[in-house]
Formats: sequence, C-alpha cells, structure tokens
Amino acid sequence: MEATSTIPIVFTWVSDSVGSGYVASLAHLGGNVTGFHNFEPAFGGKWLEVLKEIAPGVRRVAVLHVPEISANLALLRAAETASKALGITVIPAAVRNTNDVERVLTAFAREPDGGLVVTPSPLTGTRRDVIIGVAGKLGLPAIYSFGFYSASGGLVSYGIDQLELVRGAFME
Repeated sequence: MEATSTIPIVFTWVSDSVGSGYVASLAHLGGNVTGFHNFEPAFGGKWLEVLKEIAPGVRRVAVLHVPEISANLALLRAAETASKALGITVIPAAVRNTNDVERVLTAFAREPDGGLVVTPSPLTGTRRDVIIGVAGKLGLPAIYSFGFYSASGGLVSYGIDQLELVRGAFME
C-alpha cells in the first residue's frame, strides 16, 4: 500500500480489513485495495456453539488469541456476547509467544469443565503442534479455526477453506 496507490491490491487472508487499516470501510473501501475476508467476528460465537455440541459439559472456555491482532479481539468479543445464551463463561487467554501457550492454558485448566477456542493467527497456526499437545495433555476439548489443525490431531475445526479463498481472488 505504501508502494502504490494505482495498482490494484487484492487481499485474501484478512479478518478485519477496516481495523487493520487496509480499507476505510466495508461500504466504501477507498483506494486501490479490496479482497476477501476469511473470518467474520460472528465465528467467535459459532465456535462456542460447536464446542458446546461436542462437549456439553463445558462451562468455561478459554479463547486463545493474540491481543495485538484486531480480528482476534473482535472474535473474542463475539464469543463473549454469544456465551451468555449458551451458559458459558469466556476467559480471554492472551498469548504472544510459544512459552505463553502452556503457561496460560495450564492456569486455565486448574478449574474443571473447561474448553478451548483457538483464534486464527500466525502464532497459533505455526505453533499448532504445541497448542494441540497442551490441550490434549490438559484434557481441554478444543475447536480450531482451520482444517489443518484437525489434520494435525486437533479435536475439531470450523472455518473457511483457505485454498478456495485464494482461488476466488485469482479466478474472478
């Protein structure tokens, strides 16, 4: 965006294009940037619903997120809003590095009836083996944002097909 204001830029893996500063608003993008969102904030509530279906005893859910990512905060807020109707208490579980994952989840798991929602981020995606391992060790049923988590041993995922999103950007 700093390099050009005339060449079209199409993004494909952005959850909060306004909050991230890529576009002025969804109604009026402005400039030369457009694209495809990968997650709307409402996914935060949907993940809780699915988690409650597969683990009905869950009463508390840690939402693992990177607090510097505006989309993660929007997903967390949506989960907090949806939690009331589901009888779930949402606990923000902020992480900034791999070491935070085990520390934060171990502290959360000290109380019973816990579950886990893992928001999408470069940290959670690249450290999925650690997150899946810790969730398993602590007995936390977990829902993940992409299918590659389930393919790596995670319990369940609910989200977009990343390859289809990219194809849509280049095939239109």
